[in-house]
Amino acid sequence: MHFCYRIFLVILILLPIQAIACPYCFSSNGEDSIKAYIGTTLALIALLVVLFGSVAFFVYKNYKKAHSVGESKED
Repeated sequence: MHFCYRIFLVILILLPIQAIACPYCFSSNGEDSIKAYIGTTLALIALLVVLFGSVAFFVYKNYKKAHSVGESKED
């Protein structure tokens, strides 16, 4: 337990160093940084749409499958 705590502290201390290397935050030279922010935002929005769309499709497909099995048993 004590060893895991030390590893956690080392990781926590090194995380701010990784944030300094962020290309979007520290390359702010006008129009390029605005394009980078917009591109990243659009990519994350697209990721959410694909994620929620996949879940909705999975639920719909399973609902239709379960509903069609129920109808065939009634006949």
